[in-house]
Amino acid sequence: LLLPAGTAAAGTAARPALPDRAHTVGAVLRLTVSHPDHYLSGARTVALTCEPAAGTHPNAPAACADLDRTGGRIAVQPADAVCTLEYHRVVGKAVGWWRGRLISFQQTYPNLCALHAHTGSVFRF
Repeated sequence: LLLPAGTAAAGTAARPALPDRAHTVGAVLRLTVSHPDHYLSGARTVALTCEPAAGTHPNAPAACADLDRTGGRIAVQPADAVCTLEYHRVVGKAVGWWRGRLISFQQTYPNLCALHAHTGSVFRF
């Protein structure tokens, strides 16, 4: 079955093209932490690549190890985490590719401790 360029066969969804680096590395992610209740506190964004661990993430090897351990899942249920009950909302956002699979993650947590407890080293920057 030949289809004109730009069309997909019935019943199949067209997949977005992978960026060039997504084929050669384990991960290509843009990670952002923002504090929506603090108007003077801007969002912070870093880049993370894995295999090899690199980018602007301050601890790329640990973040890549956490992602590898969870199979590319950003947030997991923490085993043992003790956080205070202070409420200073923080949003973690990740967009990119993990081993050829599109990752789009955004979650709000009550504070940085909860964000770190659920995401390990991924958002520690």
